[in-house]
Amino acid sequence: MGIEDLSDLEIVYGLCNLIYICFTVIITMKILLKYRILKRKEFITVGLTFFFLNSAYWSITINFILIILFNTLLPIPVSIFIERAFIPAGLVCWMSSFAKLAYPKFERELNIFSLIFCIPYEIFLIIFIIINPDIIAIQTDTFYTQHGSIPLAFNFFTILIVIITVSLFARISFRSDKRIVRLQGKLVLIGILLICGVMVLDTVVPLNMLTAVLTRLIFFIGTILFYFGLFYPGKSTD
Repeated sequence: MGIEDLSDLEIVYGLCNLIYICFTVIITMKILLKYRILKRKEFITVGLTFFFLNSAYWSITINFILIILFNTLLPIPVSIFIERAFIPAGLVCWMSSFAKLAYPKFERELNIFSLIFCIPYEIFLIIFIIINPDIIAIQTDTFYTQHGSIPLAFNFFTILIVIITVSLFARISFRSDKRIVRLQGKLVLIGILLICGVMVLDTVVPLNMLTAVLTRLIFFIGTILFYFGLFYPGKSTD
């Protein structure tokens, strides 16, 4: 398969994902570099959270590049593994970040909860990707896979946990006497709501030229708001 075999929609979709994934790598590196400056471990887990929770779009980008350069695609089980296997790691990283930033007294309990929830699911993923990947997902066209019921439920539950915990984090910020901290809480909350909303739309809304461009644009806006909510320009992060 070469790029000439792709439809206009597939080219636009692949290009939009390529641009967005490059952008997420840049944002992830900027967050991780904050650790080198401030020596706060939560910046490592926040950066990895953002990187891993976007892993559902890695295989689209990799396949798009492979088609352009080598006229080939990833094997379907490998593509499914890349799309699904890193999301539990993202949830574990986020719960660790959330505990450190918002509820340090309950850090151990929150970390145990995320591990108990994610490790069995990760084992389930690996086993069925090896023996029967159709249980996890079915590839319906070049870039799109249809979720199995259990991975779909896990993804929605992950999104729900992220929204709830970010809302709790933002509520703490809203109580601050400092206007800049309250603004940061609003930016983080709106950014995460936009990102999670698009993830849901990607699952339930049919792909077309409008949704391919619009959803990635919303991803960009949500990511920028999330980043500036954490690292507002001119603000001390002490």
